[in-house]
Amino acid sequence: MRAFIRENANKYIDELWGDADLWELIVALKKEAEFERGKGKRDIPLIANCCETDERIKETVIQHILYRSQKSRDECSRSSFQTLEALMWQYGYTKGLLKAHLYSDVLPEIQKWKKAGIKIYTISSSSARGRKILFANTVYGDISHSLICLTSLLSALKTFQLFDGHVGKQIPIGKIDEHVYKVVAESVEENIASCLFLVESMPEAKAIHNAGGDCALVCRIESKNYSKNELDDISAIKSFEDIEFFGI
Repeated sequence: MRAFIRENANKYIDELWGDADLWELIVALKKEAEFERGKGKRDIPLIANCCETDERIKETVIQHILYRSQKSRDECSRSSFQTLEALMWQYGYTKGLLKAHLYSDVLPEIQKWKKAGIKIYTISSSSARGRKILFANTVYGDISHSLICLTSLLSALKTFQLFDGHVGKQIPIGKIDEHVYKVVAESVEENIASCLFLVESMPEAKAIHNAGGDCALVCRIESKNYSKNELDDISAIKSFEDIEFFGI
C-alpha cells in the first residue's frame, strides 16, 4: 500500500489541488515537519510557504510524502501522514486503482452464514467509512452488504485507558485487550460465549480466550506457524471452509 502512495502522490496532489481538506492537511504536515526539524530531525523535508508558487509547494509536498512513506508505521503513527494515507487509499479504491484482496473461500462462506441467519461483524480501529469503501471495492465486487461494521466502536474505545491491575500502569485499549471483546459482545447484545471471533494474531486470540469468548486463529500460507504448545487452547484454521456451525 505504501508503494501505491509513492506511485500516485503526484497524480493525487494534482487532481485535488485547491481542495480545502487537502490544503488543511498540507498545513498540518508543514507544521509537523517544522516542529520535528526544530527537535533536531535535520533530514525531514520541509514544505514551502504559501507565498511561494503552486508548483514549488507541490514539489515540496511530494518530497515530504515520499519521505514519510519510507518510514515505519510506528514513526508515522501520530502524524497527519496517516490521514493522508487513508485519503489516498480512499481515492485509489473509488477510482478503481486499488482492489481489496479476498481469499477465494471468504465470500462463499460469508454468504452461506448470512443465509443461515448468522450475523457477521467486522472490528477495526479504522473509520467505518474507510472500512465500507474497502469492502465495496474487493476483487469480488461489493461485499459491504454482507457485513456490519463495528469500526466506530473500537475507534471510540481507543480514546479510553484501563489500569493494569498488577502494576497500576495505564495501557491503551486495543485488540489485544480482552475488555474490547467483552464490550463488542455487549454492543451486539450477545453473550460473549456465544460469539466466534476470527483473528490473525495470537495476542488477539489469547485476549478473546481470556475474555471467555470462542475464537479461531486464521493461519494462511503466509501466516506465522505456531507449534501445538503455542496454540494450547486456541483453535487454528487454514480456511473459512474449516468452520462448521451446528445446523448449517
